[in-house]
Amino acid sequence: MFGGLFKKPSRDYPAPVDQLKASVWVIQGARLGEHWSLDEGDLTVGRLMTEEELAAAAGRSVSFPDHCKFISGHHAVFKKQEDGYWVYDLGSKNGTTLNGQRMEKARLIHGDEVDIGQVVLRVHVEAPVSAERQGTCTISAASGPRQGDSWVLTGDLAEVMVGRNLEGEKDKVAALPDTERDVSTEHALFKRIKGTFWIQDLASKNGTFVNGERIDRRELKNGDKVVIGVSTFDVRITA
Repeated sequence: MFGGLFKKPSRDYPAPVDQLKASVWVIQGARLGEHWSLDEGDLTVGRLMTEEELAAAAGRSVSFPDHCKFISGHHAVFKKQEDGYWVYDLGSKNGTTLNGQRMEKARLIHGDEVDIGQVVLRVHVEAPVSAERQGTCTISAASGPRQGDSWVLTGDLAEVMVGRNLEGEKDKVAALPDTERDVSTEHALFKRIKGTFWIQDLASKNGTFVNGERIDRRELKNGDKVVIGVSTFDVRITA
């Protein structure tokens, strides 16, 4: 789902490990679009973990639902170590693959894809952003039910979700009313990555359009017009 946002570099990191921030995003399968940090302790993924197991992990476990039959109870764990970010298979029945290759453990870089039983997670590693590349993207509703409202992308990993009946912080969601039936619940995501700005369609039914073209994902340029349902969003990017 976020493939075009994350370009694969070399197997080296862009900065010392202690300066990096990383996360994993679900790009296919259950819990699509959710993401978790890899900088706050080990992250264990599995199926139908008990409340006791989740509590013991202090919020650092991700439990997938029962219909994910190819995911084991304790399937894999992500770790941040001195030499980088790693994923370890925990003896799962159906295995863990990295970029299509089954593995027991592997060091991860930006853009890697980890498959845990038909749920695919993409790795995002973020290096420090220099001050001259901070930039700001202002997204203004030029038409539609939120006409006149605006949202700002700035700082590290800023994002704004667009959808119908969304709940959340008002500066992080562009919630459209229930009457907008052409808009999916989680329709599209505006996102800032390393000083660039992107729009990602979240597998919506009726699509996301940039300058009249239906897109899956697109880097935004100053002056772009994004159409979601009957709403048009003007994009203004400043250095």
